[in-house]
Amino acid sequence: MNEAKDSVLIDVTDLTIGWSGDAVLQENATFQVERGDVFVILGGSGCGKSTLLRHLVGLEQPISGSISIAGLGTPRLDVGRPPFGVMFQGGALFGSLTIGENVALPIEQWTKLPPTRSPRSCARSSGSSGSRRPRTSTPPRSPEA
Repeated sequence: MNEAKDSVLIDVTDLTIGWSGDAVLQENATFQVERGDVFVILGGSGCGKSTLLRHLVGLEQPISGSISIAGLGTPRLDVGRPPFGVMFQGGALFGSLTIGENVALPIEQWTKLPPTRSPRSCARSSGSSGSRRPRTSTPPRSPEA
């Protein structure tokens, strides 16, 4: 096997994304991400960062070009659970759920984990409150301070 080829995790070639030619967000994007790399997508509001991610995980189909993940070809969600996970920016979290419930939801949806072993069940049995508020990293000030 070709070691250089095996190290490529994401391979994008001549990718054009947008909405059926009405609005092209990115045109002819070509890049590779190797295993172990930290890859960052930066850009201003509305430039297509989230749209690119949606294409990379198979939620959207590109206008043209190709995407290959781990040598498996284009991601297709219609064939079952993907072998990877993605958490999108804030809007993908459910504000009506606790942090633990947001974490548990995809695990319960996509795995065969018994209900007694789910993160939601574990949080309840450990006495975790599932608080919606993050804990502060500094202790409260004493009254005499």
